[in-house]
Amino acid sequence: MKVKKTTPNYHINLLQSSHGVKIETIVKSNDSPRLKLPKWVGIIFPNDSIHISLISIAMDGNCLYSSIGKALGITIIKLRKMVAQSIYLPENDSTIQFWRELHNLAVKEKNIELMTEYGHMKCIANIPLERQITKQEKKLIYREIMKSSFWGEEYTIRILEKMLNIKVLVVNGDKTSLVKPLDHEGVYQHTYIMVYLKHNHYSLISYKKQTLFSHINLPIDIKNKIIV
Repeated sequence: MKVKKTTPNYHINLLQSSHGVKIETIVKSNDSPRLKLPKWVGIIFPNDSIHISLISIAMDGNCLYSSIGKALGITIIKLRKMVAQSIYLPENDSTIQFWRELHNLAVKEKNIELMTEYGHMKCIANIPLERQITKQEKKLIYREIMKSSFWGEEYTIRILEKMLNIKVLVVNGDKTSLVKPLDHEGVYQHTYIMVYLKHNHYSLISYKKQTLFSHINLPIDIKNKIIV
């Protein structure tokens, strides 16, 4: 007699943490209705999916800062100040120039998406690109970065990684892949934070109820993707 193979059932619990944060937890169950696991969990964490939780973050323009801040216990304002203050460093002038060029191009081509993304450059839009901006003009950009309209992006991650000695592992929900880092030096010296990016919104990933990781206690599926 043939025995029909069965697969474990899963259901999703929505819990409320002590901080009022909604937590989506995938739980194995033999008596719950069979629900399909979110695609990104099964692909990125094939061996650890049962231990993965997603902590939802408000969609208020602070999602990346909120995700990192919840993991580290640091306020959004303090994280934004770290990023805003970095624009005064000469080493970041090329990034500011890049932002200016993209904003001007977006305005010229009437690209609403880019105009929104680089809207923090609107404050100095009338300054010719060939002229280097002054410290006073950088102060205008500083104020814009402190606003929720300045979303967290690659520059934000780079600066916070450097300032806090962390590595932010971004799982791209749109492509179901690990965005970064795939390789870097000093892999064992960093504290890791995992975040989930979907439609320009970040959420914090929890593994075995933890949100901060050394290299040794990262999920095996993630460690296998990091080249030492």
